[in-house]
Amino acid sequence: MGFRGYVSSRRLFGERVPQHVQNLVIRDYCIQHSMTYLLSATEVVMPDSYLMLNKLLNELGGVDGIVCYSLFQLPEDESSRDYVFEEVLSARKSIHFAVEALRAE
Repeated sequence: MGFRGYVSSRRLFGERVPQHVQNLVIRDYCIQHSMTYLLSATEVVMPDSYLMLNKLLNELGGVDGIVCYSLFQLPEDESSRDYVFEEVLSARKSIHFAVEALRAE
């Protein structure tokens, strides 16, 4: 298996970070942590839409976890963020945030 990347087409930190740059950051994070990197899922541009993130959560059985470009890609709503962590952790997987070098297992 491996870790599925999660990148965004939306603005982060007030700027648009090109997807190829997000993928490079995730790839480097995976290399530094001896993790197998699987291609990234790209979130849609629509505000407050997390279609791809929910798809990744539904497919956790086929991966070791998720590597997000940034923690700030998660929903702003606290209960929605909690749901992401609950889904990942209850599946005994991990979620990583490459820019912040954080993880939850």
